[in-house]
Amino acid sequence: MIDKTYLETRADGYHLTALTRKFNDIVENINNFTPKQIKKRTKSNISKAEEKALENLKRNQNIVIKKADKGGATVIINKTDYQIGMNKILSDKDTYEKIDAHVTVEVVKREVMKFLEENKKLFTQNEIKYLQQYEMRLAYIYGLPKIHKCQTLKDKIKENPTKNGEFKADITDLQIPYRPIVSVQDVQ
Repeated sequence: MIDKTYLETRADGYHLTALTRKFNDIVENINNFTPKQIKKRTKSNISKAEEKALENLKRNQNIVIKKADKGGATVIINKTDYQIGMNKILSDKDTYEKIDAHVTVEVVKREVMKFLEENKKLFTQNEIKYLQQYEMRLAYIYGLPKIHKCQTLKDKIKENPTKNGEFKADITDLQIPYRPIVSVQDVQ
């Protein structure tokens, strides 16, 4: 048998327990918080000196920071070396085609509309509508360093082993290959 002291009859005929009322009160209180009240600074897991060092790295215009292609390592690369490596990839005429610098989303959209108008018999109304409303964005390319493929780096690591697996050195002329990524998402 149910203890009637824990039940409450609402106007719509449903019964609420005291626990359910308490839960609803908590949810209502949470919903009344402003984002500013909810946002709380979490404790950092790095020291102030490390935070400052990271900020300095972010502001350094002479380097590029990327995740490695494999292994989860973070790689800091001289910007000039990175640009040379990416230009080497883009110079492959069988894979990439150079386009005029003046091509914009508006130019591409205009060409698509012209193509649709000239070839409207090839598409259904739904397909035409979709293509007309599609939000076009130009893609960009970036490269992930393939440090696992760099023999010079492997040799340097063998020469200078460390206990915890970290490797820090000022090495030039590594000629790191890159895995090209073409994306429309903003990646930093």
